[in-house]
Amino acid sequence: MTYLLAQELSETLGNLITDHWAKVVFLLIGALLSLLWKYFLDRRAWKNRQGIETLHLSSNTIEYRKTETQPQAQSIAETKVPDSNDAQSATTKPENQPWLILDCVFEDDLNNKVSNRYVRQLIKRAITKTTVDQPFLRFGSSEDDHWFVMNMLRMGIAEIKGGDSLEKLATSPAFPIADVKSVFAVTYERWPGMRQGKIRIMLAREDDIADDKFSQDFQFEDPHHVDRPKTMRQMTADYNGPRKYTMELRLPVRGNA
Repeated sequence: MTYLLAQELSETLGNLITDHWAKVVFLLIGALLSLLWKYFLDRRAWKNRQGIETLHLSSNTIEYRKTETQPQAQSIAETKVPDSNDAQSATTKPENQPWLILDCVFEDDLNNKVSNRYVRQLIKRAITKTTVDQPFLRFGSSEDDHWFVMNMLRMGIAEIKGGDSLEKLATSPAFPIADVKSVFAVTYERWPGMRQGKIRIMLAREDDIADDKFSQDFQFEDPHHVDRPKTMRQMTADYNGPRKYTMELRLPVRGNA
């Protein structure tokens, strides 16, 4: 009985393969070509350092630190041969300088953060419209489309527990939890000196934006950050003006006790 069943099954499979072998071959070829195409796209993105499949949340905070600064350069007419009395004045001295601190709160695959396929397409289409001078993403063809995507991202940010990266946004030491009013925008920066293009959600304290504090000359922890103030100044201009790209949110984060 078992032998007959095995023989019947073998004959059935043989007939299926005989009747549909071409379809099986085409399916295998299609799967192989799909894998090769995905590999090609991933390799090209890596070579170009373009990450349109990656969502990055960047916290942009301003800190004032004691920093050694070089003395101001003298004109030729003012230049003199230094003596022992000038030695101390010629050395660097620590001064409070503004530092722009960039922290990655999270970085994840876009598919993991945005489950709706159509919304992901709106985000990718918006990337194609960014330039060096205009890094901000505008979603869809209507105000409703743009608001929907921004609000979805805002709710996603509010659910994040960012640890130290978000705690730098808090300014009050009086409470263990600070309700921080913040501003965010979504960008795809194309500065020439950037290491990698990414979809970046730019996050900053609302008072830093409202008071135009990003117009200062900053010190940086990494020389590759030198172009970020340009983005933050544009973000400031938008928030204090038409608010075409920016949106407010409140984040409960632990204060700097």
